[in-house]
Amino acid sequence: MAYGIMPYLAPWESLQSLYGSKDMALYNTVLEKQQFRIAELKTSFDEEPTGYLLDIINGANQHKNGALYGYAFELICLTIGRLMNNSQWYPTPHMWDIETALTDNLPFSVPAPDDFPAYWVISPENMDKVCHKIETAATISDPEREQFLHWLKRGKETNRALVLFYY
Repeated sequence: MAYGIMPYLAPWESLQSLYGSKDMALYNTVLEKQQFRIAELKTSFDEEPTGYLLDIINGANQHKNGALYGYAFELICLTIGRLMNNSQWYPTPHMWDIETALTDNLPFSVPAPDDFPAYWVISPENMDKVCHKIETAATISDPEREQFLHWLKRGKETNRALVLFYY
């Protein structure tokens, strides 16, 4: 099985105000646009992922499966953000090599996954710091570096967070 990064650029202000927003229009939009992915998650986990999505939107942590919180957050990013080209990072053996460059976490607190997905949020104000770490990372190739730096550049230009999911 191959592992890699799924990178999204998502509106930073929206991510900051997401938890506890009680935005039922967003909830309904995610349900409508991500029906197939929700069905896949339900099959994979034998649990309803929409409860996790609702927890994030309502600001509650009523469930225990950290992985499903991660995937619910990804459904939101897929709905309000943009999936970036990840051809150099899926698959990749380097995620754990650059993990120290990724300093931001979610702008809200939910139970962490025991395993996958691992996820990070890089806010626009931290992109220069992460840029420097990626530029000097010795273990990644030039094409990987260029693609990652492109994600950061686009995020900074558009005031969008770079959200990375690794699975």
